[in-house]
Amino acid sequence: MCPMSRWMFRPLSRKRNASRWLRHRPAVMLLMVLAACGTTSSPPPVVDPPPPAVTPPAAEPPPPQGPLAEPVPAPVTAGEQEVAVTVPGFESVARRVEVEASERMILPTELHPLPVSVTFLSTPPGARIRVDAELLVQTTPAIDVTLEPGYHTIELLPAEERYKPVMIERQWQPAGRHDVDVTFELKAAHVRFVSDRAWEQLELDAYPIRIVESQWFEMTAGRHHVVTKADRYAAVAVFDVEPGARHTEVLAWRLVSPDPARYALLPAAAKVMLGSPNYPDLNPPRTVEMEAYWIGRTEVTIGEYRACVEAGSCVPPVSGELCNWGVVGRDNHPVNCVSGVEAEVYARWLSSIDGLEYRLPTPEEWERAARGVIGSRFPWGDSYEPQRCNGCDSVCPWRWRSKEVSDGWPTSAPVASLRNCRGSTGIYDMVGNVSEWCREANGRRYGIRGGSWGQMGTFLDPAFVAERPPHDRQPTVGFRLVVHRPRGFRDDD
Repeated sequence: MCPMSRWMFRPLSRKRNASRWLRHRPAVMLLMVLAACGTTSSPPPVVDPPPPAVTPPAAEPPPPQGPLAEPVPAPVTAGEQEVAVTVPGFESVARRVEVEASERMILPTELHPLPVSVTFLSTPPGARIRVDAELLVQTTPAIDVTLEPGYHTIELLPAEERYKPVMIERQWQPAGRHDVDVTFELKAAHVRFVSDRAWEQLELDAYPIRIVESQWFEMTAGRHHVVTKADRYAAVAVFDVEPGARHTEVLAWRLVSPDPARYALLPAAAKVMLGSPNYPDLNPPRTVEMEAYWIGRTEVTIGEYRACVEAGSCVPPVSGELCNWGVVGRDNHPVNCVSGVEAEVYARWLSSIDGLEYRLPTPEEWERAARGVIGSRFPWGDSYEPQRCNGCDSVCPWRWRSKEVSDGWPTSAPVASLRNCRGSTGIYDMVGNVSEWCREANGRRYGIRGGSWGQMGTFLDPAFVAERPPHDRQPTVGFRLVVHRPRGFRDDD
C-alpha cells in the first residue's frame, strides 16, 4: 500500500488583512508532499514525520475558504502532474510539473486579480471620464469600462459648463461589475443688488433675506423675483441668472404708496357687505370680494386742481355762482363744477407726476370706504345724524333746507373741517359737502355718490345711487381719487 501524499496552497504574505492582500497581488505557494508507490528494488520512501494511519473520509474535504485558508495536503503520485490554482476574483493558474517519489515540492505562483467592469451613465449624457487624473476616450454612456482593482479617484466632467462635476473615490474589488449613474447639479449663481437707496427689507422669491448692498449672494440658477421696500418706495425686479454666473441687479425704485396722511388704505377682503334693501334695483344687498386700495381722505381741493391747470394738463373748471374756482380764500374747498371726464384727466396727470395709478373710484370702492370697516350704514354707525356733516341745513340757499341744524357753511365747507363727519378709517366728508364722481369698473357708466351741501335725507345715504352723464358739471359735485395696489405687493408692504 502506498502512503498518502499531501498538497496545500497558501499565500506567501502572512498578513491577515484580506483587503491589503488583494491590493498587493500575493504569490501563492503550492506545497506538495509526494509519496510514490515503490518497488522491491526501490528504497523505501522516507517520510518525516510519517503520516498517521487514518481512514479517508467518505466525502471530499471542503475547499479552502478564501486566500487565507489553512494549507490542505494534496496527495499525488509520482510523475508528471497538472497543478491548477483558483482563487475567487483572480485569474486561474495551471501548470505541469514533474514530481519525483518522496519529493516535497513548493511551487511559488503569482495570482493576477481580474479587472473591474464599470458602466458610466450620466444625466445629461456626454460627460467626460477621468480616472486617477487620466482622461479616458469614452464619454457617458460608457459601457463596460475596464479598471484595475484597487483604489481609484474618478471624475465625471459634464459636457456643459453650467453643471457641477462629480468626484467618486472608492475601493474596487476584483472581478466586480458596477454601474455609476450620476445626475449633474446646476452650478450655483452669485447675485448682488446695487441701489441708490437703503432698503428696509428685501424679499427674494417671496422669502426675506438678510443682505446688504453689493454683497454677493449665492443662489440657484434660473428666474428670480426680488421686492425691496424703503418707506413709501419699492423696487420690483424679475431677472434671469445663468449657472455659475455672477450677476449684478441694479434696483430701480419707484413710489408705490401715496402719502398716508392724505390716503387711507383699505385692505383686501373676501366679504364686503354692500347695497341696501331700500334700493333693490340700483343697489341691492350683496356680498363682494375686494382687492386692497387707497382712497383719498378728502376730496380733491381747488389748490390741488390748480397745479394741474398751471401745468397745462387740465382745463380750468367752470366759474360763477356757487362754483369754487376763482373765489378768493377757497383753495381748501373741494373743486366743483367739473365733469367726470375732467376728473379723470386730473387723475392721469397726477399719475404722470409720481408714478402711482390714480383714478376715480368704482361705486363699490366708494361705498365700502363710506360705510367703514364694520359695514355700517353711515361712516359713524347706522343712525343718520345730520349735524355731523355738511348738508342743506338752515343756511343752505335752497328752499328744501333743514332748519333744525346748521354747520355754518351755506355751500361747500373746507375739506375735513367738520371733524365728526368721518368714520374709523379717517376718511372725511363721504356724506355731504360735494357729491363725488364714480365710474363703474367696466367703464360704461358714471355716477355720483354721498350727497352734497344742497341735499338732505335719502340723498345723503352712502348706498343711494345717482347716475350722471360723464360731461355733466354741477356746483354740488366734486371728486376724490383712489390708488390701486401695485401688483406684486401685499397689504402690509
